[in-house]
Amino acid sequence: MIVTPKSIKAAYNLLKVTAFDGVKLPSKVKFKASNLKKYWGLYLWPDQVLVVNTEAKTIDMLMKIVAHEMCHAALEQNADCDHDLHDENFNQLAQIVCKKMGWNGGV
Repeated sequence: MIVTPKSIKAAYNLLKVTAFDGVKLPSKVKFKASNLKKYWGLYLWPDQVLVVNTEAKTIDMLMKIVAHEMCHAALEQNADCDHDLHDENFNQLAQIVCKKMGWNGGV
């Protein structure tokens, strides 16, 4: 699989109407594929750019990376807290997303 902005956007749009249905997300998000050195994905705020590492090998992996970054995006949009951390707010949203998607483990 080749990670492209188009494939990232497709994953985002599918997750938006399934696992994130009813969750307020930023109105305009840009998508970027990049050869990240330390991370599988990033959500850059306030620029609203969702970046996925080009080394993601499967659609499942792409979906989980995008879902993880969407959790960060939703928290940036909705909560007054430190969103760089995977705090209780992040973990609660991630658990809801995983349950809706039928994923074991986390995102």
